[in-house]
Amino acid sequence: ASPAPYGPADLQPCAHDPSRLVSFAHHSRFGGRAGVDTELARMNRALEHAHAHLRTSDVLFLTLGTSWAFARDGAVVANCHKQPAAAFERVFIGADNAAAALARAVAAARSVSPRLRVVVTVSPVRHWKDGAVDNSLSKATLLVAAHQLVRTLGKEAASYFPAYELLMDDLRDYRFYANDMLHPSGPAIDYIWRAFTAAYLALDAAERIAAVEAVRTAAAHRPMDGDSAAVRQFGAAQFRKADEIERRWGLHAGRALAGEREHFARLRDGEPLRWADADADAEEQPESGPR
Repeated sequence: ASPAPYGPADLQPCAHDPSRLVSFAHHSRFGGRAGVDTELARMNRALEHAHAHLRTSDVLFLTLGTSWAFARDGAVVANCHKQPAAAFERVFIGADNAAAALARAVAAARSVSPRLRVVVTVSPVRHWKDGAVDNSLSKATLLVAAHQLVRTLGKEAASYFPAYELLMDDLRDYRFYANDMLHPSGPAIDYIWRAFTAAYLALDAAERIAAVEAVRTAAAHRPMDGDSAAVRQFGAAQFRKADEIERRWGLHAGRALAGEREHFARLRDGEPLRWADADADAEEQPESGPR
């Protein structure tokens, strides 16, 4: 079944710019000044796209960030869109409520893709704006909720990956944090990634990852002359490598390189490179402020 579409009630005029429509369930890239019908069409196209992607998915990753939320008219919002603080209430979502809400979300996802397996994890990134005490309370609550969810779903259908514990308890040194002292550093990310691959990926996963990364690295190369014979040969060779990855490891691996395949096809055929247009647009656009 198709997801229930968003309707006019899901759009609200922005308080500081009434000509702009916003949705409290959406990122700020949704909504705008094009009118209700146009903005709803964009939102529902994205919903249909996500629904179609979910139908072909095998694994659902749930990363929990904070137990603190903001509610408007009794409903938790995903985005405040810089509306006046008085319009929202800061609320704390307890472990039981969080686990129950997540279980309902998983059930809805499984109604679309019954084979879906779930991996639950808690983000190790501190929400320092909440303060040290409230952040610790939040993370502890999420840990309880995560394990409740796994027990509810059963070990055959769900598992917990300890990203939070790896950074907090295993990597106890300043060098494992970025300059903001909140996010993990490169070495910490590599360490957690190795733990993840050892726990979840097949024995030949390292070979698959290396093959995909090699093609992606090649796609990042910017030739000086996009219309030379050497560049066309390079594009053709890399396109064949992407094809070989799909033949060897299946459609999922090939789909992961869809953008790279398109790029190499353009190189192979001597077509203009799209990043040139993107760079030109970026130079012409003024720098936007924080969102």
